[in-house]
Amino acid sequence: MIQIIWGLLHIVALVFLVVLCFHWTKTVREKLGVVAAVVFVFVLVSFVSKPSDQDVPHKIYFQNPKIPFIGNTHQKSVRLEDNMATNIDLFIGYGTDGKSTTLLQASSNQSGFVSGNTWKTRAINVSKLGEKEAYLYTVSGILERKFIGITIFSEEKSFEGKTEL
Repeated sequence: MIQIIWGLLHIVALVFLVVLCFHWTKTVREKLGVVAAVVFVFVLVSFVSKPSDQDVPHKIYFQNPKIPFIGNTHQKSVRLEDNMATNIDLFIGYGTDGKSTTLLQASSNQSGFVSGNTWKTRAINVSKLGEKEAYLYTVSGILERKFIGITIFSEEKSFEGKTEL
């Protein structure tokens, strides 16, 4: 519920900012002219930037990704957290060659209505439990709540569980 309220707060702030920018542009045009208004709009647009590459999901490779796996590859999805608005999932890539299962990679991400929330994976551990195809997983990360790009609150989250591949 907090995530929905947080997202709605972001939408209201964005609408307010757009209305305010139109008002400022109109005021600049009336007081300083069209050229100054065009320059003002270009300055406002310059603040919109591409997200940084550090927001790329964190992947753990269990095998060298440059060496292709010989056999069938599969992906298992495990839901770590299921809220009303967002989900945090673990994806485990593995391969089978008929007689054994090999872990290839694992990653975790957030999906749904994520406005103002950022999931940053810190560590993923997947290990085999005994003889069966059961695996124990541990995922830890930080959920950051941001308002207009500024981190307001962050919390450490950790998930543990068991899955079969």
